[in-house]
Amino acid sequence: MRNPYSIRPWQHVLEPLSGYLLLGAHMHNDPIKFADAWNFGPMADDSKTVLQLVEIAIEIWGSGQYDVSNAVNHVHEAGLLKLDINKTTNEMEWIPKWNAKSH
Repeated sequence: MRNPYSIRPWQHVLEPLSGYLLLGAHMHNDPIKFADAWNFGPMADDSKTVLQLVEIAIEIWGSGQYDVSNAVNHVHEAGLLKLDINKTTNEMEWIPKWNAKSH
């Protein structure tokens, strides 16, 4: 891992796909209202560090290990990435079904 303490909006690939399908249905019925930007992501309280997610994966798989890179010359990455899904949850009533520990 390059940045074990970076926070990311982890989610299962099916979560945003379900959101895009719902958005498509809404756009079919009301294309003007729903022709806008929408975020499909995890709940705000479900953001995890890279290290936390790796530890969750190892726990679920029952084994594994990781190494933290000490290289000083890697590309800059943001320490915090989050998605604001309030508009999506309020206007489309979409919410994620799984959290980072779901399996």
